[in-house]
Amino acid sequence: MVKPKAFITSYGPPIVVWGLSGRLIARRIFGFFAAMAAVTERIRFLTNVVKLPIRDPLMVAKQLSSMAVLSGERVALGVGLSWIPEEFTWTHTDMRTRGKRADEMIEILRLLCGGGGPQFLEYHGTYYDFDRLMMSPAPERAVPIYVGGLSDPGFRRAARLADGWISVQNSEEEITHALGELTRYRTEYGRDHLPFEVNALCIDVFDLDGYRRLADKGVTELQTVPWYFYGGDPNDLSVKLDSLARFADEVITKL
Repeated sequence: MVKPKAFITSYGPPIVVWGLSGRLIARRIFGFFAAMAAVTERIRFLTNVVKLPIRDPLMVAKQLSSMAVLSGERVALGVGLSWIPEEFTWTHTDMRTRGKRADEMIEILRLLCGGGGPQFLEYHGTYYDFDRLMMSPAPERAVPIYVGGLSDPGFRRAARLADGWISVQNSEEEITHALGELTRYRTEYGRDHLPFEVNALCIDVFDLDGYRRLADKGVTELQTVPWYFYGGDPNDLSVKLDSLARFADEVITKL
């Protein structure tokens, strides 16, 4: 991801978006995705992560489904809980129920963004309840949902409800532990036969052998910032472009 010189949108309050290139001020994450999708054809977009329990599930579903359609089905959703009390205070949400509400929100997102185009759907849970509604536009293919977290509840949530697990900045040891727990819980929930993605950002693996080792362990997708590996100013655009080309030649083509 390359940081543009300016990004302007008129929608919603400002938030801080962290991309591979560092800190970028945007208005809303899906607005940022829409702007990038409009000028690209193959790049996929994945959040790491949207904090579900401080948001409204129908609003997230509406933004996500619209973005999926507008981008040509190039969007996926990484989700987390948030551990910051002030975020719940400011959004008038309950921190104590964040885990259970996140579970229901994932179920709602899988329902409303689950593919098949617009259709009437309903949901009746403990925390969220709505009668038949139709969300349009809606994607033809299900939007993948990845759950983050290194806690036991996070592993269980990913194994039971998600299409994959997404890491933040974790060591190889932490990722290896996560893979073992995810396999164990997916088997426990009877979902070990289903496809499952592991998107990892490993902070202590930087070479081809290390990436192969992660792949052998079960990592299916890697987040990386090669402009920090090869020298030069990591904030310089030419350094980023050169490092991407070098990384492609030295790593991607050999995996």
